[in-house]
Amino acid sequence: TGNVYIAGIEENSEGISIAKYWKNGEAFALSDGKHNTYAKSIFVKGDDVYIAGFEQNSDETTYALFWKNGTRELLSNGNTWAITESIFVSPDDDIYIVGYEYPFIEMPAAVLWKNKIKTNLPFSTEASYASAVVVDGKDVYIAGYDYVGNAEWNAKYWRNNEEVFLQKGSENSFTTGIAVLNGDVYLSGNHYS
Repeated sequence: TGNVYIAGIEENSEGISIAKYWKNGEAFALSDGKHNTYAKSIFVKGDDVYIAGFEQNSDETTYALFWKNGTRELLSNGNTWAITESIFVSPDDDIYIVGYEYPFIEMPAAVLWKNKIKTNLPFSTEASYASAVVVDGKDVYIAGYDYVGNAEWNAKYWRNNEEVFLQKGSENSFTTGIAVLNGDVYLSGNHYS
C-alpha cells in the first residue's frame, strides 16, 4: 500500500490556525502559530511534498505561498488579498498554483502562478475564481467560476488561458476539481437551480 498525505489546518490553544499536513496520520506543522496559516492543496512527487496555502498578516490581509518539504516560498507581497486553492507539479518539475487575488479589495481575479511567476487569467465578468489545476502534456487546465452579477455564478474552465463555459445563465454553478484523461476533461463541483 502507498502513503497517504492530507493537507489542512489545526487550531492551537490560542485559536490560531496552523497549516499542517499529515503523512499516514503523523502531523507536520508548517507554521509557528504566530499568524493564521492555511494549507489548501497538496501534491507529492517522489520524496518531495508541495503544499499550496496562504497566511494572514497582522492587518488581516493575506498573502499566497507554498511550501516545498516544509520550506516556505512567497507568491505575493501582502499588499492585496491573495489566496491559493490548488497545486500541481509537472513531470518537468514546473510548479503550477492557482487561486485568486483581490487587487482592488472589492472583487477577486483568478490567477495562475507558474514557478512563482503570476499570470492573470482572462475573464469578462465582475469577478473570477480559480479552484483547481492540472497539466496534461503541454496543456494547462484550470477549473474556475465567474461571478456574473445578481448573485449568479457560472462554472467554467480554462485550457491554456482560453475560457470554456460549462453553464451560463441564471442558475448557479461552481467547480471544485479538474482531471484530464485521454483528452477528456472531467470537473467536479456544485450546481444550484
